[in-house]
Amino acid sequence: MIKSKSDLRSELLQKRNSLSYFEREVFSHSISSNLFDSEDIRKISIFHCYCSYGSEVITNELIQRVLSFDIQVVVPVVKNTKGELLHFTITSETIFEKGSYGIPQPTSISEITIDKLNNQNVLIIVPVVGFDVSCNRIGYGGGYYDRFLQQVPNARKIGIAFSLQELESILIEKTDIPLDVIVTEKKVFLRSNSI
Repeated sequence: MIKSKSDLRSELLQKRNSLSYFEREVFSHSISSNLFDSEDIRKISIFHCYCSYGSEVITNELIQRVLSFDIQVVVPVVKNTKGELLHFTITSETIFEKGSYGIPQPTSISEITIDKLNNQNVLIIVPVVGFDVSCNRIGYGGGYYDRFLQQVPNARKIGIAFSLQELESILIEKTDIPLDVIVTEKKVFLRSNSI
């Protein structure tokens, strides 16, 4: 019997939540290293990365490292429950507070438009609940990232996840946007027709 995305999401979140903070920290460091080994980050104009919370891959080290390269870093902020994201530039001095769903968001606001994201060499780090070897992903189910990624078709889309989040395959829907790359602590997966 094929499991629904909702059932898979619950199982995957339970697995991810079972990792200790120490395990997540060690694996997140390995994911960051694997990302820098596989991508030429210094050639991008804008690094768009989610702010981690809960049991997600920890992104603080990743963000700080990119900021040290003098590359513009942008983080998403949930605008409302209708599935909209806003995008804000941050610096190493940015202060964060808890926003929607408990996700960290910057207190000082310097918004960047979708048009600007479309006119730059952008790399987007996407949160992942589950993934397969074809770089399809399961997110949290709100469609925030699928809608956002549709608006920036030329951006390089990279998911970061723990290897225990891998599935044999994901039944994709019309609105699902596949990623170009998935980076775990063990391996880097490339979508066959990605850039």
